[in-house]
Amino acid sequence: MHPCCRLIQVFAIGLISCLVATAASYAQEEQLEGVLSDSGAKSADDGVYLLEFQFEAVRMIRPTKGPYRGRVYWYMLYTIENRSDRTVDYFLSINAYSDRDKRYSDMFLPGVERAVEEKLGRPLWGQTNTFEILAGRDPQDEKYNYIPIKAREKRRCVAILSELDPNANKIRIEVVGLSNDTEEVKREDGSIEILERVLVLHFERRGDEYGIDQDPIYKGGREWIKKPVKIGAGTSGDNSGES
Repeated sequence: MHPCCRLIQVFAIGLISCLVATAASYAQEEQLEGVLSDSGAKSADDGVYLLEFQFEAVRMIRPTKGPYRGRVYWYMLYTIENRSDRTVDYFLSINAYSDRDKRYSDMFLPGVERAVEEKLGRPLWGQTNTFEILAGRDPQDEKYNYIPIKAREKRRCVAILSELDPNANKIRIEVVGLSNDTEEVKREDGSIEILERVLVLHFERRGDEYGIDQDPIYKGGREWIKKPVKIGAGTSGDNSGES
């Protein structure tokens, strides 16, 4: 087989795999929406919700002023929408993991957030907005971290995912909190795990450690997973890419 034909074949197989994975993820979302619309225990009347998530882009930015000047940060643009007929209180957590075993979290970096808004020429919902809401609340409130989104409201958002590792090539972003539909599982050791629904997005960055803010980031597939959170047996955490 001619090398060019072989290359085209490999590309086609990769593209088909990506489309199949994406279609499977959307099928899972439709299935979840169907569960939440039923009249049983998983109905919206019982307080269970699913926020619509629309991915826009993952990009990099190098601020030209302020304390973040000259450093390269990467961010994700996305939209969430409450398609229900009632206000929903949600607690969204966005974390990213690279093939270099590093973790990044959506961070409160107002200067970088403003730089993204100036670059795009439009306001975005980010950690700055969240902190403004939390500043007026009592930290002892059980819903302290939960942010309201009105019925039928659509919110254009940005997640600032810390300073980029220049050697990262494959990136996985996990979005937690789009739905509060959970499953409780009791293990043999007596511990209890809560399975959360997590949306996972896969990306690939092609480039080296030079001129990283110019390197394109390509979106791969997306999938829904159930991620366990142990209760009653202790939990362990890892550190984010930046403190």
